[in-house]
Parts: sequence; structure tokens; C-alpha cells
Amino acid sequence: TRPPVPFNLSGLQAEAYSVFGFSPKRTQIAAQNLYSEGYTSYPRTSSQVLPESLGFDSIFKQLSANPEFKKHIDELPSKLKPHNGRKTDAAHPPIHPTGILPGKLSNDEQKIYSLIVYRFIAVFFESAKFETMSTTLDIEGEKFRFKRRRVTHKGWMAHYPFKKIDDEKFPEVEEGDVMSVKELISDEKETKPPARYNQASLIKELEKKNLGTKATRADIIDKLYDRQYIDGTKIEVNQLGEDLIDTLTTYCHNLTSEKLTRDLEIKLEGINQDKTTKESVIDEGEKDVKEILGDIDKNMHGIGSKLYEAYQASNIVGECRCGGKLVKRSGRYGDFVGCTNYPDCNVTYSLPRNATIIKSKCEKCGLPMIVAGKGKNKQEMCLDPNCGKEKATKPHDPKVVGECPKCGKNLLKRSGRFGEFVGCSGFPKCNFTCSLEELENKSQ
Repeated sequence: TRPPVPFNLSGLQAEAYSVFGFSPKRTQIAAQNLYSEGYTSYPRTSSQVLPESLGFDSIFKQLSANPEFKKHIDELPSKLKPHNGRKTDAAHPPIHPTGILPGKLSNDEQKIYSLIVYRFIAVFFESAKFETMSTTLDIEGEKFRFKRRRVTHKGWMAHYPFKKIDDEKFPEVEEGDVMSVKELISDEKETKPPARYNQASLIKELEKKNLGTKATRADIIDKLYDRQYIDGTKIEVNQLGEDLIDTLTTYCHNLTSEKLTRDLEIKLEGINQDKTTKESVIDEGEKDVKEILGDIDKNMHGIGSKLYEAYQASNIVGECRCGGKLVKRSGRYGDFVGCTNYPDCNVTYSLPRNATIIKSKCEKCGLPMIVAGKGKNKQEMCLDPNCGKEKATKPHDPKVVGECPKCGKNLLKRSGRFGEFVGCSGFPKCNFTCSLEELENKSQ
């Protein structure tokens, strides 16, 4: 197993996700802070080739002031030759330590710094060596196989603590051995679909397709999450994201074209390499933008209505008993779920802070289930906090407690998951709410 190659930005982001579970954005921020303090090189690079001009001996000499690093540096070969990758960057070398040892670092920065230093050390060591064993068993005429792998020479793996080393035990078997069968198990499986992207593999896919830049790919993924087009660790596209792409593809195809984005990146690189001029790139870009804006202008009503419908649909979490839709909304006291037939139907359910509405339904009442809490305290529960309770509260007409200062309509006393509060009867057009205490103070 050959040594790893030096880190470029996407390589660092992928490794940090694999080792620490860091999002690409989180890794990029930590790497940028380390660079700003002078501890590591510029992170926004595509290169995997370490130039000798960096002065490897000098960097290792400075890093040796750290006892943990020194243990590995002392075992480096006398001739320092890195195992480089294929990708290059005319502007910047791979990410590497400068040799300056940091003072106090945040937890994230310390982890990313260690990752960068140990990778830099590991690329100068020899390959790791393994021996493998492949065994075939004949059971009632059916062939079954198993494999084992164990290390014979750790090589670079002894100096890179983030890599698990396979060191399995080999069973004592010889060709022709006969053994007894303890148990036969029939396991029926279906063909699995390809694995879903995670944030690290999506970064690699964007890089492979030349979409975005080294600096923007993490931001692109962050925006997809923030705007609720995607969710989950194993990324799933939400209905809103699907509807958005379907709408824009129908009315404005160029706006969603991978080719258009990729060609622009190639042309911009072409300016840097004197293969084209900035004037020609600007002229072509202006033509493309005018065409896109023309499509948007011509189909503005269709695009707007479809996207509005998609946004509304994305917030629907279930059906109310009155026949209306239960929709997720935001108020002064946090998120809640209310009926679209309000004020004729005043059913509302408050949501605990950071609660997530999931796809499964409550077996007792059919309402959506939610996940609330953090870590070990995380639990699944029904959207209705009174579901399953013997003395469940029944909906009743709310009490009028005053006049809304914003629109003049009745103020109603309501009950939520966090207690009683006052809200305007003109909701959702008027979103005035306050606590009972605030209302009493105003009346005094």
C-alpha cells in the first residue's frame, strides 16, 4: 500500500470528514485560520506535488521541537523524496506545515493541524506491506470464500495515526482440510443502489466535474443545506430542491446547465494560461447572461408561481383533522405547526427548539413524528404533546383577552408546548404574539 499524496483542499476536506466528521466548510475555516497565523500554507490549492524548493529539512527541523512529531521525524529516510500525486497548481503548493509550531489553538484547529503535519510526514516514508489469504470452502457443492489481511511492514502507516491498519489473524487451515458445519443461515438480499453522497464525496464530485472552485465548493454545499434543498448525512434531495430544478429546467435550461458552469471555469483558467483573453470571455459571458435573463423575464409568472407552490408544499408536514394542511411556521416564540384553515381551525402544535419533523407517522393519531433533544437525550415523539395521555386536552374556543395593537382584531389566549401565550386572531396576515405577562403590563 503506497503512501498517501500531499493534501490539496478537497483531499484535506475529504480526510477531515472521514476522520473527524467535519463538514467541508468547518475544515476550510480551520485551515484558513492556521494559514492566517502562519502555521500552514495557503489552503485553497489543487496541487498534490511538493516542490523541493520548500526546504523539507528546515521544516522538519522546526517541527522536531514537538516531541510527538520528533518521534516520527527521527525515522525519516536520509533522502527526502515525497510521494506526490498527479494534480498541480501553478499558483500554490499542496497544504503543508510551515515549521512554525503553534501556540494555543481551538479544538478544530488542533485536529486539522495534526492531520496536516502527520500527512506531510507520512508522504516521505516507504510503502506498507501486507500478506493476504484467500480461502474457498465447498459446502454441499456451493462455493464460499473468505479473505484475511495482515501487515508485515507498517511503513508510512506507522507514522500516520489516522489510518487503521488491517492486522487480522489467519486461521490454521490447509488445502484439502475437512471441517464440520456448525450452522447454515439463509440470508435474502436485494441489489443495493449506489451509495448516497456525503459532504466529502460531493466535494470530490464537484471537483471531478470542474464545478465551482476550490474556495467556493464548501459554500455551495452549505447553501444547499441552509436553503433546505438537501438534508441528512447521507444526502437526500428534498421535494423543494427537486421542484426547484424541475421548474428552472423547464423554463430556463441554461441556468441549471453543468456545461455552462464548467465551460466558464475552463475559460477563466484559459486567461491565466494565456490561451484566451479576458475580453472574449466577458463577451461570451455577457451573451450567456442575457440569454438566461431573457428566459427568466419571458417566463417570470410561470417560474414564480411554480416556485411558490413548491415552497408552500415543502412546509406541509401533514393533514389536519378538519381537512386542511398542517404547515410549519415561525413565530416570536419559535417554530410551530398550524392549520392552513386558520382562523376557522385553530389547531396549533408548538415545536421544541431544534426539533426535526421526520417522515414516519404516529401509530396512535397519524400525526407526523418529531425528533427532539441532543445526544443521548434525543428522542422520537408525536407532534401532539398530549397524544396517548388519558386526560388529553381537547381543543376549545380560545378566550378573547384584548385587542391587537397591530391590526385591531381580537387577541386570543392560547396554549402551547411551552405554556400559555397571546396571539392575534388575524394570523397569518397578522403575526402579533406576546406573553400573558407582557399583556398585563401593557394594560396597567
